[in-house]
Amino acid sequence: MTPMGIYMMGLPLRLHLQRGFTLIEVAMAVVIIGVLLIPLLTLLGTDIINDSNVRDAGVAYELAQEELEWLLYSKVPASVLMKYYIQQSQRGDPNVQAEVRKRKTPDGTKQDVLDVNVKYEIEFAGKSWQIRRHLIMDQTYLTEIHIAVYGPLNQDKPLAQLSTLKYQ
Repeated sequence: MTPMGIYMMGLPLRLHLQRGFTLIEVAMAVVIIGVLLIPLLTLLGTDIINDSNVRDAGVAYELAQEELEWLLYSKVPASVLMKYYIQQSQRGDPNVQAEVRKRKTPDGTKQDVLDVNVKYEIEFAGKSWQIRRHLIMDQTYLTEIHIAVYGPLNQDKPLAQLSTLKYQ
């Protein structure tokens, strides 16, 4: 195309800019840009990233649910599990922290409880996941179980959390 042809094609736009656009022309431009922009953004991968995050959250929830079910329905008594965690903590395992602390009961008295935090990593679905358990046990029962699963991309914020209180 010749320079004169390019100049002539831009002439109507220049005339519109001088006199202003009508409401119909603006509305048509918005619709055309919107119709072209949405598929373009989809092709660029914004939906792929969101689908991956949703999929990761689903996997994290499944892992947390399996952990909680294992703790609730395991053949291993809670007292044996807690003794194991105490031994690991005393041996200096950096992934296990166990301490006895005082907790106020509903009747106002203070009670000794064993507070255990455990974290470990597993490989699942081709990714690395960190699972953290927070268990609280009184003299007889596990009273609180908190499970948090951290995803492969973000170790600061859990993708899934499940808890149960006053389990007996």
